[in-house]
Amino acid sequence: MNVCYVGKGNNDELVRSVLVDNLGFKLLGKGMQFSNNFRFRWTQTSSEVNYMNFVEGKHLVNHISNSSKILTNKLSTIEVINELKNNMYIG
Repeated sequence: MNVCYVGKGNNDELVRSVLVDNLGFKLLGKGMQFSNNFRFRWTQTSSEVNYMNFVEGKHLVNHISNSSKILTNKLSTIEVINELKNNMYIG
């Protein structure tokens, strides 16, 4: 069964209803906000995500590590896109 954590704020009621009612997720209990036993984690800030214990392919979070340095800066975003594009053409 998929387990999720939905923190307060950041449109939590909508996220909670979609995950639980529509997708069949089970919510982590109160006091379990620091648990790594989740499939999806919805938080207000990126500091609420423990990236040291994040397992790619197992965990999903609504904050991407380093996104404020890469995705919100236009120049950095263009550089990342160009790097990805160049890597895709290398066979």
